[in-house]
Amino acid sequence: GAQSVFALTAVLLLRTQARLAELRTEHAVALAHWRALLQLNPVDLAAHTSAATLLARLEGRVSAIRFLRDACARHPNQIPLHNTLLEWLRTETPEEALTVADQLLTADPTNAWILREKALILCRHNRPAEALPLAEEACRIEPSSPSSPGTTGVILAALGRDREARTAFQAALQLSIESGFMEDLLRVSGDF
Repeated sequence: GAQSVFALTAVLLLRTQARLAELRTEHAVALAHWRALLQLNPVDLAAHTSAATLLARLEGRVSAIRFLRDACARHPNQIPLHNTLLEWLRTETPEEALTVADQLLTADPTNAWILREKALILCRHNRPAEALPLAEEACRIEPSSPSSPGTTGVILAALGRDREARTAFQAALQLSIESGFMEDLLRVSGDF
């Protein structure tokens, strides 16, 4: 009824105010609007993402990650929110990122994106041998995504298997020339 129309109007108004404040680079004002929106709609992924980005700008990455971690604890079934936390944890120490990835894989063991993310986290932390089976599984699950062979290529390159990595990067680029793996291909191609 009227209350739901009022709540929807308030959410739309806060979203617009937040975006306008961001455009004016009034980061603290924008953050306040996103937080107010989250009071009305506590599972709004865009609001969480925007608030985390603003917190990182105003207070640092640690604050943004803490904000997302707290939101995930309050909303354990909001998988997209956990995915966002995992994205923020990519460059942090691997323990928490791997824990989040494992929790997500428990809920959805055939999610190729999470398999690729976990593989890349392991690879970044000098554990490419553990990462390779995850990347290969992602390729089996989602062969039409350029990220699947591309991730496999990154891991094969880390293992020093350049010929196989080159083939994987070529496969990724055949799926989409805009996939972002051209530099990787050139790096493992000794004849350029």
